[in-house]
Amino acid sequence: MIRVPQFLFAMLILVSLFSSIVSAQDNLIGSWNVTAETPEGDNDSVWTFTGSDGEISGSSVSGETGETSSFKDVKLDGDSVSFAIDIEAQGIELMLVIEAKLSDASLEGEWNALDLDGNNLASGTLAGDKVKQQQKKQVMKKDLFAGQWDSVAVLPDGNKSESLFSLTREDGKLTGFLDGDNGKTDFTSVEVSGKTILFAFTLEVQGVERDLEIEAELQDDGSLSGEWIVMQDGAEAATGDWSATRKVTTEILFDGKSLDNFRGYKQEKIGEGWKVVDGILVFEGSGGDIITKKEYENFELSFEWMISEGGNSGVMYRVKLGDNAPYMTGVEYQILDNDKHADGKNRTTSAGALYALYAPGDEKPKAVGQWNTSKIVANGDKVEHWLNGVKVVDAEFGSDDWNKKVAASKFATWKKFAKSKKGHIAFQDHHDKVSYRNITIKSMD
Repeated sequence: MIRVPQFLFAMLILVSLFSSIVSAQDNLIGSWNVTAETPEGDNDSVWTFTGSDGEISGSSVSGETGETSSFKDVKLDGDSVSFAIDIEAQGIELMLVIEAKLSDASLEGEWNALDLDGNNLASGTLAGDKVKQQQKKQVMKKDLFAGQWDSVAVLPDGNKSESLFSLTREDGKLTGFLDGDNGKTDFTSVEVSGKTILFAFTLEVQGVERDLEIEAELQDDGSLSGEWIVMQDGAEAATGDWSATRKVTTEILFDGKSLDNFRGYKQEKIGEGWKVVDGILVFEGSGGDIITKKEYENFELSFEWMISEGGNSGVMYRVKLGDNAPYMTGVEYQILDNDKHADGKNRTTSAGALYALYAPGDEKPKAVGQWNTSKIVANGDKVEHWLNGVKVVDAEFGSDDWNKKVAASKFATWKKFAKSKKGHIAFQDHHDKVSYRNITIKSMD
């Protein structure tokens, strides 16, 4: 029998322990598709863990909103991982504590929502699968295709066939239908791989049912480009070009009769200061800010406004509930009498500006008592402000220019300012009389 020296035996134990820790860390590092059970239903997200200098950090990206949250105090003990996330729910600051067990390429565990005093307010289970090295973040990519699209197929004779197709994400899967010359046809399968989508369906062609496939890739401008294929006996019988663009629908937010599409910011009831007078939305007196009941992510908002003499107001977007005011989370299109209000002396706070950050060029509003037309276009991180038919602001959230301007402004310490990808539209109570009409929104989601 070979005797191992005591010091060497201790070293072997340390090496074994170190190998176990490294193995567990290697297993954790990477991205995970995670589903958490919540009282409101399943919540999908992508977790990403990284390791540096013996420390582990991580973050989560919401599959619904695209918002990113950083992990705190990531700890790995054998096959157990734990960390915390600071969140806010219904205006209450909470800490989400995660505890999970690793097993090969999967994990299972639970979450607990604690208030600042450590009281457990809610809990639930979670499960996840590790993303393979070449696999795209499936949760996020599927959301890129959900919605309605206008499509055009080029036929063999050179004619074009136009159709509407719709994709809906339910329980992590995409389903949908095509609505064209032959009526509505449900897809038999929808598959997504990165920026490529493949959907199949059966259609009657010249009196015979044929299997069709459409394969397309998402382009940088948000459109789809690819080809249609008729399958016969498992082989391609015919093919042609196919393309699609997102269907943009216009929603009337204010019809000149009611405020059914709005609610108060701090309470559901709308304050008495907001009234409909002769087809016009008028604010005068007090009543608090109002917001749309629905949230919007990518949109084109159009409206007309008329400010009172010396008046100040604003329209904010991608606003979240739960703060003292909408401007804590949303950015503002400034409504102002440039001539009589002090903010008019500073271009970054004048009418049409992205308030306190981007000036509206040389464009100025019409005189008090006249109607101005405005438009806000928000698409991803890019946003435009228009005033009386002229684009006056062109900004990009998160760009070097944006970050520089925010860092030099009062918003520098506002943690939630302009961080939401989706939110409500808010019309401000700034104590001055202001009127609005023809408020419409085109959703580009």
